[in-house]
Amino acid sequence: MIKISMLLDNKKGLQHLKSSHGLSIYIEFNEIKLLMDTGPNKNFLTNAETLGINLDNLDGIILSHGHSDHVGGLNYLDLSAIPIHASKHIFNPKFIKILGFNKYVGMPKTIDKTSFNFISEITELFPDVFIMPLNKTKNTTNNLYKSQGQQIVLDDFSDELALVIINNQELTLFTGCSHHGIVEIIKTTKEYFPTQKIKHVIGGFHMIGIPYLNNLGLSKEKIEMIGNELNTLDIDHYYTCHCTGMKAYNILKPILNNKLNYLSTGNTLMID
Repeated sequence: MIKISMLLDNKKGLQHLKSSHGLSIYIEFNEIKLLMDTGPNKNFLTNAETLGINLDNLDGIILSHGHSDHVGGLNYLDLSAIPIHASKHIFNPKFIKILGFNKYVGMPKTIDKTSFNFISEITELFPDVFIMPLNKTKNTTNNLYKSQGQQIVLDDFSDELALVIINNQELTLFTGCSHHGIVEIIKTTKEYFPTQKIKHVIGGFHMIGIPYLNNLGLSKEKIEMIGNELNTLDIDHYYTCHCTGMKAYNILKPILNNKLNYLSTGNTLMID
């Protein structure tokens, strides 16, 4: 069984918790306790305490990529005894361009690399728990950049990775922001695991534009096209959150119907 607790999302599922533009997911599987991403601030930790979830005995932290809304909360954890699994590119400086200015949105500059286990190929962390690096993508976003030498260039998201858990011979795929494109990530997963069914997909689909404006980053037609393609794939359930955005979710929902649900801060999901 997999137990998934949403420690942080843009929306509140429980009103007494704190929300932020970001993502943090607590995962329990076969007595293994994992944290995927930490959100931008301390709110994930405050929510964990409120929900009675102890983050002192984690078996590992998995960082989906190096944007601050996924890694900023590292500042509030004692990282000396927790293995942190991430891409070797996660410390590359990242920026978002707003009104012509580049705002830094990368890894907190105070974080020490000592506890990091850098992943460069598909890796089985624990029995039936895999980290899947996604390498570079041509699916760039026109306001997201990174440093490359002395230049600031469009981000190719070479630091992005996904988490796959095999439960009862079926796959649950976790993705942080799906900068590579959710359809492409699913296809990559099928290439790595060609004989096993992906039953659940959980994570953000990166359809929001500028986070602070909560606007669409893709056209309605493009979102509908992605929804229709997701509907053709042999996947039972999509649970989305964070950077999908509610406007895009409301476009996808009539297409995917009962296949699609939203996970908000405080929501819990049990997968048998």
